[in-house]
Amino acid sequence: MTIYTEFECGRLPKRKDIISNLISSGYTVSYESKQELSIKKMFQEGNLIFSKHKVMLKINLNIFFLLAISLFASLTIFYISYFLVKSDAVGISTFYYLTIISILSSLVVYELFRDRLLLSIEKAVGQKYRVSWKNFLSIIAILLFSIAYFLINI
Repeated sequence: MTIYTEFECGRLPKRKDIISNLISSGYTVSYESKQELSIKKMFQEGNLIFSKHKVMLKINLNIFFLLAISLFASLTIFYISYFLVKSDAVGISTFYYLTIISILSSLVVYELFRDRLLLSIEKAVGQKYRVSWKNFLSIIAILLFSIAYFLINI
């Protein structure tokens, strides 16, 4: 899975500052040219491409690692809800609610992973992370679904 994004920069920091920021964020800088840096971190590999006032990030994520974490989160929530229903601690509607939450949690894992990646890259190139509601769509969906569920069950 590949993530492409661009950052608008009024003025770029010095190259050595960018490299030291990337290294402090846990990245390995393996190739340097005038307009490109090759970066690598566990389960991520990509390039930072510099132009006059833009930085373009092209990074490949290991899809198997991301799927494994997402499935682990989803299955954990699903099995907890299953055992709660089996032990008659909650009703069947709560089981369905938690099942939908477990499905949405896999999207939360992806969004958190992506936002953490963008945050560390933006910090490295001297940009401030811009929080947007678009970065939290799955969390917003969980909140709206939870509100609807609790309003119906009151």
